[in-house]
Amino acid sequence: MRLIDADALKELIPTTDVDFFENCRNCSLLSEEQVLELIDMTPTVDMWIPCSERLPEPNRHDELNVDVYYLAQTEFGDMIVASYNESHEGTKWWAQMYSYRIFDDEIVAWMPLPELYKGGENE
Repeated sequence: MRLIDADALKELIPTTDVDFFENCRNCSLLSEEQVLELIDMTPTVDMWIPCSERLPEPNRHDELNVDVYYLAQTEFGDMIVASYNESHEGTKWWAQMYSYRIFDDEIVAWMPLPELYKGGENE
């Protein structure tokens, strides 16, 4: 499966007087081959965010808030669920969920966790 950038795809679809998405009877505006070509031309979404580009907003332990967790990848290729934290003094660190193992520079990329499963609503 390839995740595509939906906003980029919308920009590629030709605009006309007819609303392309709401008028299914006018689907002949683009052929099947043209639609598939547009999808192939659309850039993919890279869900991983390299730590060298950006870090998440840290959990601050001086505030009464719930820790936010992320899917993180270590430099060794392991994937863990971890939080990114900041102390009163401004020290920042990654901590693995439940084990509280502290990671210094071992985390190379991260992404938000997906939404929780909601039973039949997701099907």
